[in-house]
Amino acid sequence: MIPHEKLTPSPDIIWELVDAATQQLCGDDYFSHIVRRLGELVGVSHVIVAERVPNDPLRLRTLAVWSQTAAVSNFEYSIQGTPSEQVLGRELCWYTDGVDTLFPQDVFLSRHALKSYVGIPLISSQREHIGLLALFHTSPLPERPDLRTLLQICAARTGLELERTRIEQQLRTSEARLYASIESTPHVAVQWYDSEGKIRLWNKASEDFYGYSSA
Repeated sequence: MIPHEKLTPSPDIIWELVDAATQQLCGDDYFSHIVRRLGELVGVSHVIVAERVPNDPLRLRTLAVWSQTAAVSNFEYSIQGTPSEQVLGRELCWYTDGVDTLFPQDVFLSRHALKSYVGIPLISSQREHIGLLALFHTSPLPERPDLRTLLQICAARTGLELERTRIEQQLRTSEARLYASIESTPHVAVQWYDSEGKIRLWNKASEDFYGYSSA
């Protein structure tokens, strides 16, 4: 069991948490970093960052999981009958003790004998709840204003990073579809050159028209 002393942030731990939340990391590297540092510095047994599954608002997919001092594989789960269901749509939910009794259907809580839970939504720039950051512990976790503020800072940064990665993925998907469309368009020769004059795109119609490929 993790000692209770860690659950009361010292000034040094507060600064380390702020530093962890503001690290210049991106995507999966950031998500893995923030759950590990929260687990280590706050002293809780489990930390997750999860996103809402597209087109299914009742399911979450973890992006990083810190469990008992180690990173573990990601998973997907239904929020029905779990404390996560209470978080999404609110500002922050804090169950200081007995969370496993309040949510008996939550397999994750029962499997790891978890007693306390803190969850805070990840909010996009459009004020949409796109995921959550959650801490779990095997013993009571008293509510503290300073820890609440720190979690809000961590969640704000994590929400921005999740939104950025989603936008980046959408752009990559759109670009791939555009290239596929151009490549398969007959009778229209399309080329794209970069600032150094190197060929970046030379579709099938260009090969047929000019008689050679981009390679």
